[in-house]
Amino acid sequence: VYLFLTVAFTLIPIAFSCLFLTVAFTHTYSPCLFISNCSFYSYTYSICLFISNCSFYSYTYSLFLFISNCSFYSYTYSPCLFISNCSFYSYTYSLCLFISNCSFYSYTYSPCLFISNCSFYSYTYSLCLFISNSFYSYTYSLFFFYSYTYSICLFISNCSFYSYTYSPCLFISNCSFYSYTYSPCLFISNCSFYSYTYSPCLFISNCSFYSYTYSLCLFISNCSFYSYTYSLCLFISNCSFYSYTYSLCLFISNCSFCSYTYSPCLFISNSFTHTYSPCLFISNCSFYSYTYSPCLFISNCSFYSYTYSPCLFISNCSFYSYTYSLCLFISNCSFYSYTYSPCLFISNCSFYSYTYSLCLFISNCSFYSYTYSPCLFISNCSFYSYTYSPCLFISNCSFYSYTYSPCLFISNCSF
Repeated sequence: VYLFLTVAFTLIPIAFSCLFLTVAFTHTYSPCLFISNCSFYSYTYSICLFISNCSFYSYTYSLFLFISNCSFYSYTYSPCLFISNCSFYSYTYSLCLFISNCSFYSYTYSPCLFISNCSFYSYTYSLCLFISNSFYSYTYSLFFFYSYTYSICLFISNCSFYSYTYSPCLFISNCSFYSYTYSPCLFISNCSFYSYTYSPCLFISNCSFYSYTYSLCLFISNCSFYSYTYSLCLFISNCSFYSYTYSLCLFISNCSFCSYTYSPCLFISNSFTHTYSPCLFISNCSFYSYTYSPCLFISNCSFYSYTYSPCLFISNCSFYSYTYSLCLFISNCSFYSYTYSPCLFISNCSFYSYTYSLCLFISNCSFYSYTYSPCLFISNCSFYSYTYSPCLFISNCSFYSYTYSPCLFISNCSF
């Protein structure tokens, strides 16, 4: 039957309203760009970009980008991005990005990003990002893993999740989670969590947490926490905390706290001549003539004449004359005269005179005089004088003076 359908569909007249750079056969579509070794059979779609080694069979979709080694069989989806070694079988989804070694079987999901070594079986979810080293035998809706529910989540590298509920979360590297509920969280590297509830949290590196509730927290490196409640906190490096309640606090490096309560601010090491409120500044932070609130600045952060709020700045961040809010800046980020909000900037990001929001910029991204929103920029992306939205740019992408939207550009793309 498969051979018959393939031969039959090869006889269907081709309707060209797109640009094909390499092999494209017997289908109907419109406003699409197909580049490099893409074979497409018996389907309808529109506004799509397919790049490199993509084989597609008997399905309907629209607004897609498929890049590198993607095989797709008998399903329906829309606004999706599939990249590198993705096999998909009998399911429906939309607004998704799947990247590298993702196998998906009999499930439904939407607004999702799956990247690298992700296997998903019999579940339903939406607005999720799953990256690297697999998820098995669970069902979810708005994020369900082993009978739990969540949504708007990012899971990256070695994350196993069992019987819990959470939402708006980011889990990165070696995170095991068991029987708990949480939301808006970021968990990164060697975090084990057992039977607790929390929300808006960031957990990074060697954090073990047991039977407690908290929210809006950042925990980084060798933090053990037992039976307490807190919020708006940042814990970094060798911090042990036992049976207490606090809020708006930052604890960094060799801090032991036992049975106490405190709040608004903790300031540790090298903070000079400034005015601020409910803020946490720790380790090599110099602050001069500015006002800000509920913020966390950690390690080599210099700040000059600006205003901002709910922000986290970590490691080698220099900031000059701008306003922003609800942002996380980590490692080698220089920012000059701009405004932005809900953003995460990580590693070697330089930004100059622009406005954006809800963006993630990671590694070697330089941006100059432009405006954009809901974007993810990762690794070696340079952007100059343009406007775009809902875009993902990954690795060696240079862009000059143009406008585009709902796009994914990955690896060695010059525009």
